[in-house]
Amino acid sequence: GFGLSNMEALSNGCPVVTYDYDYGARSLVEDGVNGYVIEQYNIEKLAEAIVSLMRDDSTHQQFSRQAFKMAEKYSKPNYIKNWSYA
Repeated sequence: GFGLSNMEALSNGCPVVTYDYDYGARSLVEDGVNGYVIEQYNIEKLAEAIVSLMRDDSTHQQFSRQAFKMAEKYSKPNYIKNWSYA
């Protein structure tokens, strides 16, 4: 399902590096925007993405800003607004 650990990371401004799995990863993580989505079981690419993000402070900061924006979509005020609309 929905990756709560991914949402928790994003809501704290932490970019996410995740495998591409059904029902969750791509609903929260936009590859190259607020993190990286790696094909499943590709351990080398996952490690490269993590190391790359840790070494590049500029990209980390950019992804962090976008992480907050994604988390805002799922904030309590937005949830209430969307629920009322539905």
